[in-house]
Amino acid sequence: MENEEEKEETENVKLFSARWDYHFVFTTMVQFLNTFYAAPSQDIRRLQSLANSIIIFDEVQSVPLHCISLFNSAVNFLNKCLNCTIVLCTATQPVLDEVPKPVKLSHNSEMIINVKDAFDKLKRVEVVDKTIDGGYTYEQVIEFMQEIQNTYPSILLIVNTISAAENIFNLIKEMNFEGKLFYLSSNLCPCHRKKVIEDIKNALDNEESVICISTQVIECGVDISFSTVIRSLAGIDSIAQASGRCNRHGEREISKAFIIKLKENVENTKGLLSIHFG
Repeated sequence: MENEEEKEETENVKLFSARWDYHFVFTTMVQFLNTFYAAPSQDIRRLQSLANSIIIFDEVQSVPLHCISLFNSAVNFLNKCLNCTIVLCTATQPVLDEVPKPVKLSHNSEMIINVKDAFDKLKRVEVVDKTIDGGYTYEQVIEFMQEIQNTYPSILLIVNTISAAENIFNLIKEMNFEGKLFYLSSNLCPCHRKKVIEDIKNALDNEESVICISTQVIECGVDISFSTVIRSLAGIDSIAQASGRCNRHGEREISKAFIIKLKENVENTKGLLSIHFG
């Protein structure tokens, strides 16, 4: 009997997953777009379940550039034809209405009144341009970290490539850094990354001296707060996300996020947005 019940439950889960025939559905952006654009007919069967629903997209800025028009067209159809309410959540709002297939935002689409006032009141980080002509070597990055360490006892360095993160981490490790030193990248399995993040949080809670060398894996969905962040030059959305990893809970009146640029021969940044701060 139990085997039959388990089998039936498994089949129900498969049906719910395939048809979205349930009150609450948690899914991925890939599966959402598959519902509209994938070839198998089974995907489009989910579409009828979305009618008259509330759909929340978290971290909507992460939609790849080549998919934005597809995403906008799907959202417009859901809103105008299937009577759906669409909520786009992000701390770095993309310009979805300034592409060839723009999203059709509702009148007074902002859910927060006086957005500028809210940003001013909640400002916790100042972004500082520390780029230099020619870019930093690994050694120069480490020297800069040493310069600011007395002011900022916990430092997060985010670079764009795994090789750059590994090389800087190994150089600091050879220096016998007295505090806690951590490394994060997608080379670590999810379970290992989770353990490293827990160890970092414990060290920060104990007010230990901490340096973490990471790629952008730490930028989204990680509730962690360093004294400061150093971010290798990237797109403005990545800089905004990185800045959110310091002074996250208002531990300081205002903290600083420093922007640097590594030499091209130590980190390939071709194709990344070039940014200059006044």
